[in-house]
Amino acid sequence: MAQAEQPEGARPASSEDLPRLDALLSEALRAIASARGGPELLEDEHSALSGAGTLGRLLEGQDSFLAGGWYEDALVGIAVAHLARFGKGACRGVLDLVYVEPEAREMGVGESLLRAVIEWCTEHGCEALDAPTLPGDRKTKSLLERHAFRARKIVMTGSLSPLPCSA
Repeated sequence: MAQAEQPEGARPASSEDLPRLDALLSEALRAIASARGGPELLEDEHSALSGAGTLGRLLEGQDSFLAGGWYEDALVGIAVAHLARFGKGACRGVLDLVYVEPEAREMGVGESLLRAVIEWCTEHGCEALDAPTLPGDRKTKSLLERHAFRARKIVMTGSLSPLPCSA
């Protein structure tokens, strides 16, 4: 389906979307890497989002979700989520990434992407949806808070390597 035929908002990705989504993913990962706490988030939470063929694997995976966000006939946003299964068939959704090009922000694309992820998680019986965010990323936190997300855990990290070892 050609871009001009796409409705505004968010929808699950198709194989035709992968080249543009790959470019958006690269933009998102660069933005994360340059933010405070970004390198650690990439290493801890987003390590599965890098490498050749990542989006194709996500598109084909049963426990993963890939969506594109559209505005004025252009694919300008990406959302990635997965299911974390535990216990007796219970699962929790994890929002790995939501990113909208800077020029298309404040247009409702992020809201549409988040709603698509929530709908997917609900359809898969998730009891909750986790969304790791960076310190100081007020826009993402505000987006999540508008959808009744609240902080349940803050992880603080202290580097031990520069400290002298005691004898």
